[in-house]
Amino acid sequence: MNLWHLIPFPLIEGILTIEGILLLPYVAIAFYGYVLFALVKYPKQRVALSVFILLSVIAMLGQIRLDFLGSGFRHFFQPLLLLIVMVFPLCILITQVIKQSYNTAKIWGLVTLAGWTFSISWATWFLAIAAS
Repeated sequence: MNLWHLIPFPLIEGILTIEGILLLPYVAIAFYGYVLFALVKYPKQRVALSVFILLSVIAMLGQIRLDFLGSGFRHFFQPLLLLIVMVFPLCILITQVIKQSYNTAKIWGLVTLAGWTFSISWATWFLAIAAS
């Protein structure tokens, strides 16, 4: 099972033509700076934000070193980790909007942007490396 097909690579191939797109990880770092700020400032969100950061670290390490588990595992686990980083904060954002807790929804809106920029930057870099 190859989960890389779930990521819209034709869209990302079009993104590669944008000048400076490979600088997207720096945008993700800025968003993760906000995530760390929110981790300190909002104690009620500390557990969920910690889980998000842990998922991001696992996803980053999973993208770097999964070769020892075989190539078939890479096709399943790497994109799954990126999708989890994208979907986890989005689910919390949707539940906060349904609860009408808009202050918390603002926090999770920026955390969702952090997860999406993280995942899209990894996918873009993989595509750029594969195309070179």
